[in-house]
Formats: sequence, C-alpha cells, structure tokens
Amino acid sequence: MNSISRRQALGLAGGVALAGAAGALTLPAAASAAGDWRRLPVITANIGRDVPRDVRTRAIRRVRHALDRRPLVGWQEIGEGDGDKAERKAIASQFDEGYRNVHMFDEAFRVPISVPTAYNVDRRKIVKVHGAFPEGPRADWITPPRYISEVILSAKNDPELKFAFLNTHFIAKAFNGEVDSFEDDRLRLWREHFRTLRSRINRRLEQGYPVIWTGDTNNPNMEKLHDDEERAFANGLDQIRWIEGSSGVEIERVTTSEIPLGIDIHEARVAILKLRRT
Repeated sequence: MNSISRRQALGLAGGVALAGAAGALTLPAAASAAGDWRRLPVITANIGRDVPRDVRTRAIRRVRHALDRRPLVGWQEIGEGDGDKAERKAIASQFDEGYRNVHMFDEAFRVPISVPTAYNVDRRKIVKVHGAFPEGPRADWITPPRYISEVILSAKNDPELKFAFLNTHFIAKAFNGEVDSFEDDRLRLWREHFRTLRSRINRRLEQGYPVIWTGDTNNPNMEKLHDDEERAFANGLDQIRWIEGSSGVEIERVTTSEIPLGIDIHEARVAILKLRRT
C-alpha cells in the first residue's frame, strides 16, 4: 500500500463528493430578472508542474467537460516549471468558443481566468504580490513571482448584476510541517500575500462589488480574509470563497464537488453558487 505524505494529507483535507467528466452535473437555466436567482458554477483548478504533457492536457479537458454549463474558472500553476506552453494551448483549445481567457498572456499568466461569455469582462487588473525569491537563477527560486488576477464581471442579460472575481496562488511549504533554511522567508512571503489579497478584496468591496475569489492557499486552515467571508469548503489548500458586502447582490452556495485530475495532490474543486440582485 502506498504511503501518503503530510502535504498530501493537508491537500486532501475537507474532501467532498467527486464529479468526473463521465458524470456531469445537470444545472437548470439561468434567470435574468432582478430578484431571480442565477446559477454560477465556479471552479478552482491547480494543474501542477513537473507532470507529463498529456496528463496536464487531460486534466484541463476534464475541467471543461465536468459540467453541462460553462463554469467560471480560476487556474493555478499554468506554465510554471514545465518548460512548455502546453497548458495555455490546452486552455485556449478547450475553453475557446463561449469563453474569454483573461490574463493568460500577461505577467499573471500562472493564474489566468476563464470567463464564460454569459458575462461581460468590464475591467481587468493584475496585482503583483512579490517577486521571485531568492533573486538569481530560476533554478534557485523557492517561488516564482506571485500575482493576483482580477476581473470585474457583469451578466450579459442583466448588466446591473456585477461582481469582482479574483484568482491567486500562494507560496508553497509555509505550512507543510517541514522546516528548511528558507522557512522564515516562506512565512514572510505567505503573510504578505495574505495581506495583499485582503487589501484587494476590501478595495473591491469599497467600490460596491461583491467578491468571489479562488486560489491555492497552500495553507489547509487559512483564516477568513473578511468577517463576512463565506467558504465553499471548510478547509483544504484549494479554496472558493465570497463576500457579499453592501452591493445588493446575494450569493449562496447550492452544492460542491471535486473533479479528479490525476495530478499532484490537487483535485479541481467546484462550487455551484447562485446570485441575485435584491
């Protein structure tokens, strides 16, 4: 019997029912009138690194075909450490018709967002959290540059229904129970990322947008970023969370699931949310 590492155990914490490509979830049609609920599938998907190209491509295909409605997807580890552009090509191919792939060819390419065309991309922004560390050759890095990808979305058939969507990926191994010579640096950079993400969420809330965010937190028990933050999953590295704020948009969780990817310790996580203007 194969053993499981501490990091694997942390990553799998809070597991839920599985949803594979062979068993797609069936979702009812979206509503467009104020006061009616609109279904929004959200997926967070870490595609890993140092994984054969065909495995990564298959994982992206599984994310695309797991649901019968086009999901809003926050990706992590795209083009990170694999020495090719296979993941970006697979996303561009699988998430082509009916999608806009945002931030896939700018500095935040490691954490792009796939937006179904049922939503307008009103604004987009990237925020650099910190640079690669330590400075010097890529082979010496314990982390690449880290970014937060942002978009402001509005429903195409209900443009007054707007929300901010953020996606990100924290530095690894700050909370894996192991200690190395970079431990203090990992914790420092992780905490800087936490503060930056919290600041960006508060900024969008101040602007009147509800916020939905996805990401690989690399901390299975990460605390809330806001007092009113709701979580699709109680724990685990990969998170989908949201804050309504004072926007007049309600957000509720309908159901959650996972999509087996066959990569690393990560499964793609799914939250079917519903939104409405009040």
